[in-house]
Amino acid sequence: MKQHSTHITIKWLTGCIVLFLGLSCKYFKPNHPQAELQANESLNEATINTYVDSVNATLNQAEKTSSLVYTLGDSSFYVTRYTYNNAPVLYEETCDKAELGYSKRRYYLKDNRVIFYSENSKATPSDKPYRIIKEYYRNDVMFYAEEKQGTEQDIASLPFTETNVATAQSQTRLARYEDALNQRGKFDLFFEGITEYPKARYLILSRKEINAYRAPVLIPDDDDLIREIAGNPNKYRGEKLYLTWKIVNGEAVYQSGKLKQ
Repeated sequence: MKQHSTHITIKWLTGCIVLFLGLSCKYFKPNHPQAELQANESLNEATINTYVDSVNATLNQAEKTSSLVYTLGDSSFYVTRYTYNNAPVLYEETCDKAELGYSKRRYYLKDNRVIFYSENSKATPSDKPYRIIKEYYRNDVMFYAEEKQGTEQDIASLPFTETNVATAQSQTRLARYEDALNQRGKFDLFFEGITEYPKARYLILSRKEINAYRAPVLIPDDDDLIREIAGNPNKYRGEKLYLTWKIVNGEAVYQSGKLKQ
């Protein structure tokens, strides 16, 4: 009789554990996009669209890092990276080409691989300046893409057309984005000077190269660093500055900084 009772108790405990684990999976599912797409789930248009929607809906929960705004000629661009647990889920490039138009490129990643690329752009002069591109990837290979092109008035209502042309250039662009975010290579810039306008002042970073990038940083208020380099610009020209900033309306806005020790 005692042995039978023990057997029933073990079964009861086992059932409780299974029930608890089931409830845990249901109510304590990780609340981030990577949890929405299981490793063994096949990647197709529908599952990728669901994943992209999940990323977009939870961007305010991700860690956000933005580069400086880099200019070259009349064009400028900056990059924003969104990560969960140090794993990037989205890179976004915003590019302004002045009178020639603009573009916004987005790379959605899962397990450090691009699975979706989108591009919204405007190119002028053109009778159909607006263009939207969507590309779907599996194991780094595009398996479906579509696009549409039109005027500002009709682009939203136009249907997409399937295309076989891949435009993402993921490896090249993502490496460039990381350089921009980390101020490496061509994006390793130094103090050039402070430019003053009637209603604004900008700290300018650049480097001594032909066709070098420049990075203007809006100065809303002075602090010790700004007062020092503004009073002695020749002394600090060519020096490395460590800055913090935020992007506001497409501009890098100075928050704090210090000289290289």
